[in-house]
Amino acid sequence: MKRWIVAAVVGALMVGAAGAYTCDCRSDWLGASLAPDQAAMLDVLEEYISLRVDGDHEKWIALWDENGIDMPSDAPMREGKLAVLSAVRGESVKELLEMKIVSQEICCEGRYGFIRGQFFYKDKATPEGATPKIGGKFITIFRKQGDGRWLIYRSIFNRDSPEV
Repeated sequence: MKRWIVAAVVGALMVGAAGAYTCDCRSDWLGASLAPDQAAMLDVLEEYISLRVDGDHEKWIALWDENGIDMPSDAPMREGKLAVLSAVRGESVKELLEMKIVSQEICCEGRYGFIRGQFFYKDKATPEGATPKIGGKFITIFRKQGDGRWLIYRSIFNRDSPEV
């Protein structure tokens, strides 16, 4: 039953993305052109980045819905907020020097919305002195909570290549 509901939600988002409620916002015109819910989702994503770079896992996990699912590149799916936190704490994460996103589409309808785009980050310099630069793409689905906050409900990303 739950799978049917998730499939219906994803289908509704896809139909909404193709219909009159679509909000296709490119990074060069983000800001004043965003509706309040779109801006709120973008704020969550920007805080996500800041907290990941800072390594603040406790505040970072607060951005997730209780039933959130993380689908990282080349790793098992993480189902539920506690599983996401446990996996992130256990990762051997390189020190991030910087990270940024380029949002290419921000859409929402009712209690669900998504942001699609690209990400870029730099890791701490290797022993050889190189600073790895990584790029990829992502889609993050948000769910609006009863108190009006948008939290991460589903997250998927993958890298384009090891170095950009």
